[in-house]
Amino acid sequence: MAPLSRILIIAFALAVSVGAVVFCGNLLLAAPLGAGLFVLLSQFRSQDAAKAHFRERDEALPLLLSAIPKLRVGLPVDDAFLAAAAEAPTTTGAAVAGYCAKARQGLGDQARRSAAGGAMVAAIIALIDGARRHGGEVTRPFASLANMIEMDQRLRRKQEVATLHVRAQANGLVLIAVAILGFASFASWDSLSFLRETQDGRLMVVGSIAMMVWGYVVLNALTARIAND
Repeated sequence: MAPLSRILIIAFALAVSVGAVVFCGNLLLAAPLGAGLFVLLSQFRSQDAAKAHFRERDEALPLLLSAIPKLRVGLPVDDAFLAAAAEAPTTTGAAVAGYCAKARQGLGDQARRSAAGGAMVAAIIALIDGARRHGGEVTRPFASLANMIEMDQRLRRKQEVATLHVRAQANGLVLIAVAILGFASFASWDSLSFLRETQDGRLMVVGSIAMMVWGYVVLNALTARIAND
């Protein structure tokens, strides 16, 4: 997590905690709410990073599938990936093409150190560098990498289906609670005076929100565990 993102998340969690203390007058109840928000937002940030990683892997597959036939007919590895990147324009393809273009100019080591992208771009560049240095049967490692990505995509689709039902149930329960409060407010705003005007009511509101937040924290942890297994 970038330092600025972490600072913003901490600031938001502290602001909510202070607001909860002012609302319910109970620090012991507001602290779990702020801590839960910090953990939940950190999880969302980690999920964004994981999505970027998976997006890079997904973009690498058409690049590899386009380059492999060109390698099999004897095209030099740099030329093959430059042509493949032109046929499948993606951020991953552009990063690999940038490396290949510099490598053809004799700047391979410098280009490898400065190449943009994540682990998948680094893996493809390492394979290209190895193929250029050692020659031989260059298509096999790229085909193996493409097969690995395809298997990973199939597994991820099954994992997404497995977690979709659980997430839908959790979201449904939250929507039901919000709908009940909304209908009660629409029918009679005075009926919610207990939650707004009494200490016990405000404690119930903050406690309920804290439990929902931590419920989502646990749900995200479980789905992440499923995705990593």
